[in-house]
This record gives sequence, structure tokens and C-alpha cells, in this order.
Amino acid sequence: KYEPTTIYHLAALASHRLSIDDPYSYVEQNTITLLNILEAARTARVKPKIVFSSSSSVYGNSPPPLKEDMKPNPSGPYALSKYFGEQLCKLYHELYGVSCIILRYFNVVGERCRGNIVLKIFVDNVLNGKPLIVNGRWLDGRFQPATRDFTYVGDIADGTILAGQLDRQFEVINLGAGRPTSVLELAERVIEEMGGDKSEIKYAELSPHEALHSYSDNSKARKLLGWEPKVDIKTIVKKYIEWRLKNS
Repeated sequence: KYEPTTIYHLAALASHRLSIDDPYSYVEQNTITLLNILEAARTARVKPKIVFSSSSSVYGNSPPPLKEDMKPNPSGPYALSKYFGEQLCKLYHELYGVSCIILRYFNVVGERCRGNIVLKIFVDNVLNGKPLIVNGRWLDGRFQPATRDFTYVGDIADGTILAGQLDRQFEVINLGAGRPTSVLELAERVIEEMGGDKSEIKYAELSPHEALHSYSDNSKARKLLGWEPKVDIKTIVKKYIEWRLKNS
């Protein structure tokens, strides 16, 4: 019989956009799966610590920089499922003494990223001769591209391991690079790195439920975990493209 001291719960249905068309699956699967893990921890002879991967999406359209003490404002089923998960962790900690560290991940990118991640989509579109669609909003006659806090998967992994070693019973911590990067800049970096000078960039309006700007205040992670993001956006793009071309 296994008696783990720490459980890293990182599995989930993960996509804000896809969850809009499939709310039941996202809320049910993400909530019930976590509930099963919390129940196992509650009834264990020695209660393990739970490290739960939440999401920056719980902040919704709140103005950045996004801090842990800001009121959650989920604006879609995926975000809501993560907020439910955070509340379950809080409940199991307060009622049953289960230790929980909640990590709010920001725009994780890098090798092996999901198929609906914008970096992968941009690279695929350059390879296939398709335009790169940059989402944003038209404000006062000018297009403002969305900004996101693209954070390298290796940095996220380091922070997650550190969270499991943290001597705290309950915390909510942002894991994000803390540097806003426009989706337009990302598209331009992909084109430059791939030599796709003929690639076309087109603009598209964000959905009303999507934030125009999002990036983290990561000072809590730096203080409590001794964590800091090491890989900048230029290197992220380069590393991903090298991996993608090698594994295509």
C-alpha cells in the first residue's frame, strides 16, 4: 500500500475556449477528480500534502498585475472549475486538516504543449503557409493585441516541485513570468525564428469573456519558494521551434 507524503495533482481538462462549448465536462471532471484525491488524502493514515495546479483564469477580467489577494472572477467553465477546486482545497484544509498548496499557473508554454496553445498554433501555421491570427480588441480605431504572461514549462516544473517542499499548511501562489508579452510580438518572434518572411498576420476580435491583458505579480512565489523564472520569451520560442521541428 502506498503512503505518499505529497501528491501533485496536475491533470485536468484545460482550455478556456474549449470549455465554453462543453461546460458540463469541464466542471464535472475537473471537480470530481480533485474531490477523489482530497478524499483519499483525508482518509489516509498519514495525510499527504496536496499541490493543486489551478489557473490564472480564476482572475477573469481583473486588471493586472494579478495578485493572490485579488477577488476571483472566473468568466468561463474552465476557470470556474479551477475556482471550485481551490474552494474544495480550502474546505478540506479547514475541516479535515489536509495541507494544500494551490498554484495559479500563467500561460504555460514549451515543449510538448497542448494542441490549442497559441505558440503551437503559430508554428503550425507558418509550416503550413497559413496566416497567424492575433487576437485583441479594436479600441478608438486602433487594434490592441492581447498580452499574456507566457511562462516556460521548465520554470513551472521547478516552481511546482518547490511548492511541494514548502513548509506551509495552506497557500495560494501565482506561478508566472511576471512579464506581459503581446500575442503580436509572439507571432513576430515565431516568424523571425522560422524564417517565414512571407507569413501573414491577421487581427481578430477577442471574445467578450476573454481578458485583453493578463500577467502575474509573482513576488509571493519569489519570497516563499525562492523561485524565479529563468527562460525569457525569445528563448521559449527558440526552444519550442527546435523541439517541434525535430519531432514533426
